[in-house]
Amino acid sequence: MNRTKKTLIILISILTISIIIPLNAFANPPTTLSVWHDIVSNNGGFYPTRTITYGQQKLNTNTNFHFNAANATAANTWSGNLNLVLNSTLVYNSANIRIQGGTRNELISAGWTGLPNNILGLCSWGQATATTTIIRNGVTHIIYTFSLTNGNRIAILDSNSTLRVQYVAAHEMGHALGFMGHSATGLMFATAPQNFPAQAIPTSNEAAHIRQFYARVP
Repeated sequence: MNRTKKTLIILISILTISIIIPLNAFANPPTTLSVWHDIVSNNGGFYPTRTITYGQQKLNTNTNFHFNAANATAANTWSGNLNLVLNSTLVYNSANIRIQGGTRNELISAGWTGLPNNILGLCSWGQATATTTIIRNGVTHIIYTFSLTNGNRIAILDSNSTLRVQYVAAHEMGHALGFMGHSATGLMFATAPQNFPAQAIPTSNEAAHIRQFYARVP
C-alpha cells in the first residue's frame, strides 16, 4: 500500500509464487463460476479445507502496533463471510497462512526482499496447484489450490493507527484466502479510503467471489 499525494494505495504483488500442475488435485475444484468480481486478475484460489490456520510474528515491540488483534479481527470477519474456520496457531511455520508485521527494514530482514517503499501491506502466494480451468463469458479463469504446508504469506507494515492495521490485515487476508486481484469497490479495492472505517468488512460481492471457490470443499 502506498501514499501518492492524498491517496493510499494497497499495492499487492506476487513476490514469490510457485505453480505446479500435478495430475491429482488436493480437493474438488469448482467446475462453474456464478460471479466474477475481480477486475484485475482472471485467476482465483482456495485452500482444500474449511479449517484454515494462520500464524503471526510481530517483529518489534511497538505497543501501539496492534498487529495480533488486527489479524484476529480479520480472521473472524472472513470466517463469517465465507463459512470457514480460521484459527490462530502458535506454531508459525506450520500455519497455512503466515503473517509477519514490522517496519520495512524489519520485514526485509525477515526475508521480504525487494519490498517496495510505498506499501502498507503485501500478500505473497506460496506453492499452488492449478486444479481447473473454467471459461466464463468467453474469459478463461484458472483456479488454484493453495498448499497447506507451503501456503501464502502476508506482510503488514508497522503503524500506530489501529484502524489502518485492521484494514490492511483484512485486505491482505482476502488475498491470502483466494481473491488474487482487486475489486471495483470495497475492501478488496486497490486504493484504501482516506479515512479508515471502524470495521473493515468485505462487500457481499467480494465474499461471494471467494466463497464460490470453497463451495466444493467438504
